[in-house]
Amino acid sequence: NTAANTKYLATSSTDDAGNTSAYTFNGAGNRLTSTDALAAQAVLTYNPDGTVATATAPGNGSNRTVYGYNTDHSSPLSPRWRGRAWARSG
Repeated sequence: NTAANTKYLATSSTDDAGNTSAYTFNGAGNRLTSTDALAAQAVLTYNPDGTVATATAPGNGSNRTVYGYNTDHSSPLSPRWRGRAWARSG
C-alpha cells in the first residue's frame, strides 16, 4: 500500500468490542481483500479499466461471482453464474 493512491486508505479497523478487520488495496486504491477478526476473507479482482471482475465472499472458496459490463458501462450486466449466459439487470 505504498502507492500514492493508497496513501490515506485504512489498512485496518477495530470495532467497539476490540475486533480488528484488515484491508489490502491495489496500486489504484481498489480494495483487494477484507479480512475480519475471525479470519473470514472477501476477495475482489479488477479488470484493467478498474471495474470489478470477480468477487468471492467469505467462506465461498473458489465459488466466485463473475461480473460483466457492456462496452460503454452505461448498463450493468448481471453476474454470470456457473457458465450461464449474461443478462441485463437494468
